[in-house]
Amino acid sequence: MNRKAVVLAVASTVAATVSLMAFAGKPGTDPTPSSEYKFVGYTVALTNGGATPFGMNSSCQAEFGSEARMATTKEVLQSIIQPSLQATAAWAHPMIVSSEGGYLIDFSGYQIHRTWVSCEGWTFSTIGSNGLSIGPGGVVIHSSCESMLQVSCSAP
Repeated sequence: MNRKAVVLAVASTVAATVSLMAFAGKPGTDPTPSSEYKFVGYTVALTNGGATPFGMNSSCQAEFGSEARMATTKEVLQSIIQPSLQATAAWAHPMIVSSEGGYLIDFSGYQIHRTWVSCEGWTFSTIGSNGLSIGPGGVVIHSSCESMLQVSCSAP
């Protein structure tokens, strides 16, 4: 096998591995291809950051249908709809694209300390823990996990 063929084979294998890792649910990645799910709005119901991932999804399903789930920051920011927030912000699942030092970088470009990304996996609702949320104007911010916020939702 010549050098060019080896380089192409390695590049192809790396690309396939990265693609499979992202689709398989690597932490911080979109659980489904973004072409399948789109941001549909914010829940009316409020919840704290410790509602658990299934709890966040259930809130979305109650208001947007059985296939709805908590939206990623990427889905919200790429949306063409711009609903108004009734609370100060709405929880959104982070879409981590890289890291630098002790910080993670979200799809939005927001840098956040690795312990402030998702209220410890959406299980903490105490002061001192934080999670990513969408603030007024679609700006990604971090909110204290004890805050009662809406949930950003996506559906097919």
